[in-house]
Amino acid sequence: DRLVEVLIAFSILVSALHALRPLFPGREPMIAAFFGLIHGLAFATTLTNLGVGAWQRIASVLGFNLGIETMQLIVVGAILPSLVILSRTSAYTFLRVAGALFAGSASLGWIAERLLGVHTSVDAVVDSVAHRGPWIAASLLVISVALIYLPRFDRLLEADVH
Repeated sequence: DRLVEVLIAFSILVSALHALRPLFPGREPMIAAFFGLIHGLAFATTLTNLGVGAWQRIASVLGFNLGIETMQLIVVGAILPSLVILSRTSAYTFLRVAGALFAGSASLGWIAERLLGVHTSVDAVVDSVAHRGPWIAASLLVISVALIYLPRFDRLLEADVH
């Protein structure tokens, strides 16, 4: 059980590193599928430990996966248009690096908790950021719209970045 949790945290760390510098260029779908299997293994292990029957496990896995996929589509739909616009600006590099550093730091905290038994505040920080998700998405939208309609805004961001 602990090994699977460490593997999940490690998959997040690898993804964060990949966002900083591509580790597997052109192989992202295979890596995502592999990481998905690791995450699914954690859920399956939890269901097995609960002692639910085979049909209940199938229904639970199906419901869980549908819920996860639906939420991922909602997040992608809310964030992707802004990121596409921002990817054409100097602000994008800052956002990508900041997101990768946040995910990498969180994953290192989770690895330390699982392997070394130390307590970190990673869960509290991640929960705090996750609860602000709609505000983060709205902020990205406002910034990207400003970049479309106010060409000078990108130059201001560029000046702040450099």
